[in-house]
Amino acid sequence: MAEWYRIILEQKQPLNIGGKKYGVISETRLFMPGWTIFGALVNAYALREKSPDAFKAWKEKLSCITCFFPALGTENEDILFPELSGDGLHLKSEKVDYDEHDFRRRFVNLYFSTAIDPASQSAAEKLTHEIEIILPSEKREKGVVQRSRLYWTGLLKAEREEIESIKNAERIFVGQDARYGMGELKFFAVQTISNEETRQYWGLDIKGEEIYLSGGIPLRNFLDIDVMGCGIEKVSGSKELIVTEFDFMSSAVPQVREYCFAISPGSRINIEKKMTLTLKKGLLKSIDTGQPK
Repeated sequence: MAEWYRIILEQKQPLNIGGKKYGVISETRLFMPGWTIFGALVNAYALREKSPDAFKAWKEKLSCITCFFPALGTENEDILFPELSGDGLHLKSEKVDYDEHDFRRRFVNLYFSTAIDPASQSAAEKLTHEIEIILPSEKREKGVVQRSRLYWTGLLKAEREEIESIKNAERIFVGQDARYGMGELKFFAVQTISNEETRQYWGLDIKGEEIYLSGGIPLRNFLDIDVMGCGIEKVSGSKELIVTEFDFMSSAVPQVREYCFAISPGSRINIEKKMTLTLKKGLLKSIDTGQPK
């Protein structure tokens, strides 16, 4: 029988989590969308078996997964959850509160990448890029002796045999920059989690096979915008167009396979009535019948 587990990953290398681009600067998200960590896990396990059937099987096994968030330790109270408010984005745990600028100052650096002109073996004109990277630990600062390390935490619903495979894995890679020595995460712990913890920290009220949103805290996952007006209203926050799956096999250019408009993690909502939800790759959608689309 599938159960809910808390996955704790230790960051070993700098990483970039695809975000917005501003000219030559590639920004990084400050949390991992569910589809990002899902893709990393599927690749890690399916590549060991080296068969198309393995990819299909692992995609089914690991799809019920939340977004993952940075943490300054391995306990629930150490997780830095996003919160969007009038003065911008904050990353907050029970112990600390960083605004976006402060977190980036402490944990984010710029990596410079330059394309090489093969004819001259020199830097190609106008092809210098700056990539934001999240560091494995806090930057060195004068007078600071002990620097915080980063862990990443999220929830996964899976069978016990899948969890045993995860426990035996050594590492996974997030992002497209593994060849540059980036993106490595090491499994630190896999723990069962109670419904009380999922309600308090993750905003999910789980009753058997059913998932509901628990009120009072900002969203921890993306929420399909189709639920708006069906018992749930956005109070504050943001929305964005998200792509949760690409088709890399049918053509040379990746094709969008799954997408939707969604309310972003960190947004606050008002729940007027309970709505049964499904969770897939960090996106919550309604499965109630009779809802307008």
